[in-house]
Amino acid sequence: TTSGFANFDNLTIDRACPYYSLDFIVKIGKQLTYIESSIFQVLSSSPKTLVVSPVPSVSDYLSPACSSDCPSTTVIAGFYFSLSAYLLDEYNNTCVQEEGILSVEAHLGSSLCEGGAYDFRQGFALPFLRLCKAANSSKLRYSVRHLLLESFSQPFQVVPSTLSRMELLDQVMDPQYAGSEIRPTPTLLLMDGFGNLISDPLVVFVSLIFFPQSLFVASNETNAADMPGNEYPRRSSQGRVEFPGLYTTRATAYNMLQFVCEGLTLTSSPIVVLPANIERPADGKLEVTRPPSKAIENKKFVVQPRISVFDKYGNLARMYKGEIAVSIVGEFNMTASLQGNKVQAVIDGVVAFSNLLITKAGLFSLMFTSAEGMTVAVHDFQVKGSLRSLKVLQEPAADADLGLLMPFPVLGLYGSDLLPLDDYRESVSVKVGVNIFEEDLELDCTLSGCAMTLRYRNFYSPLDKLESAFVDIDILGADFTYDGNIDRFEINGIDFVQQLTSLESRRVCLPRKIVDCFSYFSCVHELNVTELAKENYLFIDIHVSITSPSPCEIPLKIRSSLYGSYRL
Repeated sequence: TTSGFANFDNLTIDRACPYYSLDFIVKIGKQLTYIESSIFQVLSSSPKTLVVSPVPSVSDYLSPACSSDCPSTTVIAGFYFSLSAYLLDEYNNTCVQEEGILSVEAHLGSSLCEGGAYDFRQGFALPFLRLCKAANSSKLRYSVRHLLLESFSQPFQVVPSTLSRMELLDQVMDPQYAGSEIRPTPTLLLMDGFGNLISDPLVVFVSLIFFPQSLFVASNETNAADMPGNEYPRRSSQGRVEFPGLYTTRATAYNMLQFVCEGLTLTSSPIVVLPANIERPADGKLEVTRPPSKAIENKKFVVQPRISVFDKYGNLARMYKGEIAVSIVGEFNMTASLQGNKVQAVIDGVVAFSNLLITKAGLFSLMFTSAEGMTVAVHDFQVKGSLRSLKVLQEPAADADLGLLMPFPVLGLYGSDLLPLDDYRESVSVKVGVNIFEEDLELDCTLSGCAMTLRYRNFYSPLDKLESAFVDIDILGADFTYDGNIDRFEINGIDFVQQLTSLESRRVCLPRKIVDCFSYFSCVHELNVTELAKENYLFIDIHVSITSPSPCEIPLKIRSSLYGSYRL
């Protein structure tokens, strides 16, 4: 102390703290006096150092993406991780009074998924970031620009995340051929959600969506018999997998390759597969898709043969351009000849012969041959003889009620070889001979009516068989609108009045109005009297009464007609 004062003019505190006080101890004589200053705050000095926590690593759980000299720290692309950053002064005090922007940038191959700017709060920043691009070695650069401070992280590797998408490098655009390797070779890229190639080896299966059993691989690496459903696995390398040697045996205008890996599916664009080329007999085959039939000597086959051309995988060879020839082979070659267009062009994989015929009846073998030597034969082809006779197989009979022949006549056509011509097409005419009879009787009446008695006797030959007999009753024009009536109508003593009666009256067969005094009006039409006429005798008794005069100047007439048919 000097003059009772003690000055501490060179005191410094290097540790920042918001709560400080100074304790003074004064010794006066043998007594000590304790004095405490007021509380004061010591702030940090100007920031001198930027400190950031290390990048967290998942290397303990993943295999390294690079083969050697890999950084010990590993980050998964697309996965968030957090850091802590703070500012220190020269005494390692946290500069809590500082605020600003912490910038984070990725260096050496990788990149941030989002922007890298974070606020300082009380000297601290908590970056929450993720890296998108995979890299074997990368660093993060941290900087606070207004303080001209920066630092770098330790090197780390960024590995791809899980499989998120697959991409086919080259789509199969050109038509392929059945049995030929699919070109270009399907090559697949396996990537995570940020386009990084998956470094881990993954197994990818390939198959056909339609007709999966027709997919094969020419390579000896995979045995088709061991792969159910014809799915061929390949193991990827650094996110890339190729499928050499693939081919399909099924020709189709629309098919697609399907790739499956880890539950993810990718489908190629549609593939057109054409039938395999045919250059020699082993490349294809002929097939009789419609054999000839219904043949008669010297007549065109009713069913002409149709031949289809297939490649060796069974696809219809629609692209095949060639001709098919047909000939007779075997013992009949010298005794019978095949005529017609015996050479036909193949159109859309099919050839249809149209006018072939064989000149003799018998069993034949037909051989169909292509220019490449493909053959197919039809054996035991039956050619029947030409039409020589008719035989009645079912005798007809007449049904008077139906007015039909029941049963109907059935005829058989037979060839010169006495074989029935079951498939013979020919028009057969028939003539039916029936004796008919018809007899009309007419009676004039007075103005007050008439009573007509008609007798028919021996109207058909007694030696013949009656088939049908009918009676018509017609009345000449007169006005019976008010007072005309049919009193009696009997045939062979049987009353037929009820057949002339409607629900209203007995005038059903009389004219309702004057149309023409010289016109007959039908009273009874086609009254079936076949049973009554079997005795060759009919007695018709009809009475008509009129109480008012007719305006017609001619007397009333009634006409009866008997007609029918009989045969031996």
